[in-house]
Amino acid sequence: MDDVKVAQPPRVCTICGVAKEISDFSAHKRSAGGRRNQCKECSAAQARKWRSLNPEKVKENNSRNQKKMRAKIGYKRQIKQNEDGRLCGYCKTRKPINKFGACATAPNGLDWTCLECKRVQIKAYADREPERARTRAREYARTQRIRHPERTSETQRRVNLKSKYGLSVDEFSKMVEKQGFKCAICFGVFETGQRKMLRPCVDHDHATGVVRQILCGKCNRGIGLLLDSEEIIESALSYIRRHNK
Repeated sequence: MDDVKVAQPPRVCTICGVAKEISDFSAHKRSAGGRRNQCKECSAAQARKWRSLNPEKVKENNSRNQKKMRAKIGYKRQIKQNEDGRLCGYCKTRKPINKFGACATAPNGLDWTCLECKRVQIKAYADREPERARTRAREYARTQRIRHPERTSETQRRVNLKSKYGLSVDEFSKMVEKQGFKCAICFGVFETGQRKMLRPCVDHDHATGVVRQILCGKCNRGIGLLLDSEEIIESALSYIRRHNK
């Protein structure tokens, strides 16, 4: 004889006082009937209110959870070091474990798909759902900037150097060192602190895109505002000389 599922009676939320279906209440082992006394909507509202009132505790909890996750992933990865590899769940190919990303919820701390297949999946999702993909990317970038400001700025610097000027961080550092850590125009010593106008900047030809030398922020902005024009710069030089007499 087939089992017949008996419909459970509605449950009243202790916060909003509204009778709702049992599926509107989250599971909880220690609560009566195995469900929470507050509905999902009220529980979520309570959680949002608590997070807004306790930002420091939220930050502390996130930091503690991240440390636990990193320790767990590191331990599981260490266990897998001597294995022969892992079978990708997407391409069904066995690959070395360094071809897989970290995943805290996986039994061995590694993602189910290899990095190459993961990139294919992300690209397919972006083509299929462009708006949602852009929204998720912006939200992820915003979260990373809040959690890891130093790491994010360093990543952005590396990406800008490569995409705008075709330079790696090592190549940029060698150019700065070759110039004696000084601007090629004013010969001022570069600084890497909060004073942006003294930071080393890549100067390039806006017409051809060819990298020229490294300037400080003041000189780089100055010749840029003068449109890199010899006539305008010579006219400005004549103007200064005329009024300095």
